[in-house]
Amino acid sequence: MFGCLLFRSSYLHCKWATLEELEKDPRISQKIKRFRNKQAQMKHIFTEPDEDLFNPDYVEVDRILEVAHTKDSDTGEEVTHYLVKWCSLPYEESTWELEEDVDPGKIKEFESLLIPPEIKHVERPASEFWQKLEKSRDYKNSNQLREYQLEGMNWLLFNWYNRKNCILADEMGLGKTIQSITFLSEIFLMDIHGPFLIIAPLSTITNWEREFRTWTEMNAIVYHGSQISRQMIQQYEMVYRDAQGNPLPGIFKFHVVITTFEMILADCPELKKIQWRCVVIDEAHRLKNRNCKLLEGLKLMALEHKVLLTGTPLQNSVEELFSLLNFLEPQQFPSETAFLEEFGDLKTEEQVPAGPRGEAQGLAGPRAVGVGPWGWGPGAAEAGSSSSSLQAKTLPESTLGLALETGPALPGASKALEKEAAWETENGDGLEPW
Repeated sequence: MFGCLLFRSSYLHCKWATLEELEKDPRISQKIKRFRNKQAQMKHIFTEPDEDLFNPDYVEVDRILEVAHTKDSDTGEEVTHYLVKWCSLPYEESTWELEEDVDPGKIKEFESLLIPPEIKHVERPASEFWQKLEKSRDYKNSNQLREYQLEGMNWLLFNWYNRKNCILADEMGLGKTIQSITFLSEIFLMDIHGPFLIIAPLSTITNWEREFRTWTEMNAIVYHGSQISRQMIQQYEMVYRDAQGNPLPGIFKFHVVITTFEMILADCPELKKIQWRCVVIDEAHRLKNRNCKLLEGLKLMALEHKVLLTGTPLQNSVEELFSLLNFLEPQQFPSETAFLEEFGDLKTEEQVPAGPRGEAQGLAGPRAVGVGPWGWGPGAAEAGSSSSSLQAKTLPESTLGLALETGPALPGASKALEKEAAWETENGDGLEPW
């Protein structure tokens, strides 16, 4: 007996067939030959065969893309089919399935997206409306942020209110993804429903999609795959259409697009023509080379607010830092030569200008970027440590914010920042919240 996947059918309809049944199709002989060759090769590999003939995800509904109503030619009754994208399979392997074979919960999700939302543009609130969240709200599935994640999310939100593009530089494993997702969720709750863009390595986009589903009600889609898959995403997932099938301008089905660096490098015009309200770039140290093609592609996109995430140190390279700052704020940092003349020799704590209390100037100074003494790497755990990759330095009159945190060491860093903020408030210059 052979386990068979029928042409243009889903794994839901796999069946067992005898050799005699299969040989009725003259096209099957080559497939059987390839299967037997593969089986013979597997005998030389000392591994236990999988109990499952295929990945169980392949029979789990991921998303519903379309619905079709037809009439049964025999009974005259209406029959409903849904175009189903299956988990762990690309869009191009989507199949039409009968209603009774589809998860009712997924049908409900699909139906909730059928009606186009009202067209309205909500402006970003003024900075004076920012309020710090003292405790985590309950997100989807009753998820809550940890204390240090809440602080990071508050910081991201503060910079957004203040029109400051920023870098969140936590060590790996401390929840930069969750902080970013809840940050976008807070914006979403202000009736700014995107569009938001996540750019991440291919190996992490599944995790990004899963966390969006776990923490929020936002409709996040993954834009990646073959040309056929991307065409299906554009047709079914990105825009609403009128009765004639024409796209309705300015109305998107999605709230979040998750894509890869490769898609940006591939010069996707469908992404570049969208006015993105916020972009979050994971593993942003990939932008440290100012002449890389990825940066060139990003600079052609309309990005209202930019957040960079990194857990990788800059390794004492001020040139790499300039590349990131120039992308975030090209008007503030237009010249690499001028930047290196002023900051290129920054290597030791003694070179850092003193703050108003005689200590190294930190990142909470008014209208300043802090290239802080904590957070660019594991060796930078203590605020003020001389072993950090980049010591504290105040950059002039920037609209940029830089969060440099290390998780376990964050509470100590927070106390130092809170003391600085309190001092500035007492002296009439408390423009930063920390």
